[in-house]
Amino acid sequence: MLERRGIIDLVLATRTADVLLPLGLALLLGASACARREPPSELDPEGTGVTRIQPTQTDLPFDTIEKEMGIRLGAEPYEAEDPLLIVVSAREQVSALKPSLSPEAQSELSSTKFGDYFVVAVFQGRKPTFDYGVDIQRVVLQDETIKVFAEFVEPTEGQMLHLADSSPYHAVRVERCQGLADREIQFILIANGRETASSVHRLR
Repeated sequence: MLERRGIIDLVLATRTADVLLPLGLALLLGASACARREPPSELDPEGTGVTRIQPTQTDLPFDTIEKEMGIRLGAEPYEAEDPLLIVVSAREQVSALKPSLSPEAQSELSSTKFGDYFVVAVFQGRKPTFDYGVDIQRVVLQDETIKVFAEFVEPTEGQMLHLADSSPYHAVRVERCQGLADREIQFILIANGRETASSVHRLR
């Protein structure tokens, strides 16, 4: 009787191992697959069946030097109607932006440590009322391109307008990441989801 019971136990153990071993392998392989981090990709929109790897993007931290809806006392407003993107990465370039800022912001711009930061300013253009504005929301590094995402505020239909000339802008100090020094970078301004302006700038 005991001998027969031992044989039955051996058979049950063998069958259990036969079930658990493939299950364990499946779980192990599944865990490995979940741990793998594939780069983001997208299918070719033309339907060729080719999968393209998306470029790596890095959000660059920034802080505001000045944001203005109107025209600050002591500043020379940007007069053109088209949007403008200005990049300053060295002390000798400060004069390209400094006159358009208030005296307080000019002082902050001049004290910027350009070895650690560069400055980006977005101008919306000359406007007939005081109801416009610029808000830089993201600065993104992607390969040899830096995209500046901004919102251009505009008056809504039926809104009461404030009749005064304005030239809205937003100037920010952006933290450099490693490897950006002495590289030629294309800066692209994307306002309200549309590419609005661009320039090529060598970061000193």
